[in-house]
Amino acid sequence: MIPSEFERYEQMEKEQLPVPKHKLHKWTHFAGLYAAEHVAATEFVIGATFISYDHPKVATHLAKF
Repeated sequence: MIPSEFERYEQMEKEQLPVPKHKLHKWTHFAGLYAAEHVAATEFVIGATFISYDHPKVATHLAKF
């Protein structure tokens, strides 16, 4: 006897269950999250590096504020 789809899902862990279509996001959602995590972190690291090395162009730019 072939187990029904419900019986198959009933035996799975929550992490193994398929994601319902209404909960899926478009690729733009992923791109936004990726950019928010990785681009912002890079800017903070580069900016902090320039300031820590006292880069003249950064110091001049910051003096305007």
